[in-house]
Amino acid sequence: MAALSTPYFIGLTVILALVVTSVAVDDPSTRLILWAAGAASAIVVPLIGAVWRHEGLTEGFRVSESMAERFALFTIIVLGEVIVGVVDGLTEAGGDWTTRGVGWLCLGIGFGIWWNYFDFVGRRPPRPGLGVRGLWLVSHLPLSMSVAATGAGMVSLIEHAWIEAFIRHARLGDPFVADDALA
Repeated sequence: MAALSTPYFIGLTVILALVVTSVAVDDPSTRLILWAAGAASAIVVPLIGAVWRHEGLTEGFRVSESMAERFALFTIIVLGEVIVGVVDGLTEAGGDWTTRGVGWLCLGIGFGIWWNYFDFVGRRPPRPGLGVRGLWLVSHLPLSMSVAATGAGMVSLIEHAWIEAFIRHARLGDPFVADDALA
């Protein structure tokens, strides 16, 4: 088992070194680069470890029905943030027709993400194969992050419901990141 955990230990040591080094860095842009390298390493290290030492990992990367259900339940919780964002935005904004229309559009975006997730990802475990299962597990992080960012952006989008703000927020692409993560 020690040979199986060696690549992960080395990767986590590198990530820890990046974080500790960022404490001593005064330049914010350099610190951000170090954090980005640590975040990228946190995603890449398990994938490299799976390719490098794949014997014995088949059982470790097995995605059972209950695990797929837990990922789906977590996604439902995160998708609830979109609904909360719409309700919060409608509560804080005025009650004119433009605001309500943007609220309905935002709700449609949330339901669209919900629909796509459960049509393509949530109702079935991934195909057989170690790499596919690892990618399925790791890709849920950016998916959940983009859905949460979409929900958080709904508040501001509804509060500033005139067309210029709608276009500006739509360019941020949070729903498109979620769709890309689903693909």
